[in-house]
Amino acid sequence: MGRRHAERLHALAHEDWDSWWTAVAEDPELADLLAERRRREPATGTDCAARLSVSAHERLLRQAGFGHAGAVRQYGDSHVVVAVR
Repeated sequence: MGRRHAERLHALAHEDWDSWWTAVAEDPELADLLAERRRREPATGTDCAARLSVSAHERLLRQAGFGHAGAVRQYGDSHVVVAVR
């Protein structure tokens, strides 16, 4: 994660949400995961993840059966949330 972040930071000093997803789509290592994400997207095509708070993500992960969930990294308004089942 740190290596990927550092690589992107050199290319985009102020990366926004759309730029981040564009970079993800261009990374061959993430192609299978991106395809799975698309498969699971709601039929409406809305991206509600961008609007949920960190605490809402944590709550939903716990409701989904994860015993522990929490933010492990924050960079500005961007957070990385990890959950352990």
